[in-house]
Amino acid sequence: MSVKGAGMRSVSPSSAGGGACTDTNHPRVEEYLKAVRLHGSGSAATTRAYRQDLSELLRLIPDPERATSKDLRRFAASLLRRGLSNRTAARKVAAVRGFYRWMAREGYIPDNPAHRLHAPKFRPGLPHALSEAAMHEMLSAAAEPGPLGLRDTALLELLYAAGVRAGEAVGLNLTDVDLEQRLVRVMGKGGKERMVPLAAPARDAIRRWLADGRKKIVGGGEPALFVNYRGTRLSSRSVGRIVAAVLGRTAIHHHVSPHWFRHTFATHLLENGADLRVVQELLGHSRLSTTQIYTQVTLERLEAVYAHTHPRA
Repeated sequence: MSVKGAGMRSVSPSSAGGGACTDTNHPRVEEYLKAVRLHGSGSAATTRAYRQDLSELLRLIPDPERATSKDLRRFAASLLRRGLSNRTAARKVAAVRGFYRWMAREGYIPDNPAHRLHAPKFRPGLPHALSEAAMHEMLSAAAEPGPLGLRDTALLELLYAAGVRAGEAVGLNLTDVDLEQRLVRVMGKGGKERMVPLAAPARDAIRRWLADGRKKIVGGGEPALFVNYRGTRLSSRSVGRIVAAVLGRTAIHHHVSPHWFRHTFATHLLENGADLRVVQELLGHSRLSTTQIYTQVTLERLEAVYAHTHPRA
């Protein structure tokens, strides 16, 4: 593959040449996003985020193949000037670095100008987790009459029992769940597969959904474990709506997202003495450092209990 020209010192929308493109359909961006999808290195949501981030790059640098390190530093600086959080700016810089790393590897540019592009540092916020009492209230509130009530109960029990992401839950097929062995096969980010045990309440809720709920909604041919009222696979967005509806039937007065179930799963395991590396495997984290943030949550809870109960605190 031939190497394209480089060396333009100042690239801007007003000075870019004929090869510039300011929309999101830039051929290199489209080719890169296609490569991300084909290699399974990003979910659909990640790909959408990459597209948005790179479209912002194109507005400042319409001809990305001729960008210099100075141009990319200018782009990174513009993110913070816009008042974006460090977390959001770091994600956008990471998307740009991945794009240029791919272009250099494919031979579209002779050198990678993003090689030394640094993302702004940020301290990740602590994950939100429900107390055991609040989680019990959520699971109890899901038990509405009818097939969809059985589905919602099974879904929420699974989210809490297995710590799966909403996208992982709706991606499950009937063949991914072994109720006899109480195991579920989960396909995580980047196509990484893991086996997660099912607690007995989750196993029983799924069994009731399959026996008394799902059969009344869908006939043969649909492989999805969780379906909507039309009998087709449930979407991640629908999971959010289900959680919101269940939350409305409780006395919990703050927002709860589907991802809170995953956070709560990990936090409760650690609070009850689970080994950190076991929790890492159950969550499907590639790095132990990602899992370690949950230890900060449990430590904060311990400190809060101590402050409220110790006579000398």
